[in-house]
Amino acid sequence: MKSKNAFDLILGKLTALLKNKNRLTPPPNKTMYDKHDFKKIGNDYLAYFIKYCHLKPEDKILDIGCGIGRMAIPLTTYISPNGSYDGFDIIKDNIEWCSKNITKQFSNFRFKWINILNNLYNPSGTERASEVQFPYDNNSFDFIFLTSVFTHMLPDDMEHYFSEISRILKKNGKCLSTFFLLNDETSSLIKEGKSTRDFIHEYKEYRLLNHKIPEAAICYKEEYILNLFVKNKLSIIKPIHYGAWRGKKSLYRNQDIIIASKK
Repeated sequence: MKSKNAFDLILGKLTALLKNKNRLTPPPNKTMYDKHDFKKIGNDYLAYFIKYCHLKPEDKILDIGCGIGRMAIPLTTYISPNGSYDGFDIIKDNIEWCSKNITKQFSNFRFKWINILNNLYNPSGTERASEVQFPYDNNSFDFIFLTSVFTHMLPDDMEHYFSEISRILKKNGKCLSTFFLLNDETSSLIKEGKSTRDFIHEYKEYRLLNHKIPEAAICYKEEYILNLFVKNKLSIIKPIHYGAWRGKKSLYRNQDIIIASKK
């Protein structure tokens, strides 16, 4: 209860701040959410960044899979001119909107389009996720985050992203990423029909929601994911924050959250 009250206090302060200071909102047809949910999700994650990752206004941030600014918009009220935000996405329209509307007002917020192949979101992409080098120098960022990215990536692609994150994250820098994690508890909840997704198609290290469109949603074995963090010199900051998708009450949004620090 104490943790919930502390989180609610942070979220309340942020919501009040954002209400008057930021009116940037993408057109409804460019988001997966209505106006209220789009803003609430961004505000919730900003609260997570501050509470659990100790994000500071002067930090240098990278948003992998930045979309159309769901996280960038609330961050404009928090990141100081001494800090910076970089984001990249595989959907060109997203980057064009963000550059035109966010960078125009906040010059330390920068967006890049990388034409990566994804059968769901960018089927005409020319670069493979398993081979692309992120356009940033080694040890560039204090904080890197990915929300609902690894839940749409197959193992080879995800493993390469892990190595790139380790390359560009500063020592002691933090990384927040979200997953659908498969463990004994989630397996039981899926079997009992209590989870919001059934993930019935089983493979070696993961399960799929739709085997015809693998990237639609992917649930990974927790042990496999934990080993990837170790392999890439990323130390998990416990606890893992399990999300509501499992079918149990949770303080956290749909997906499971893992926070790690580079050794």
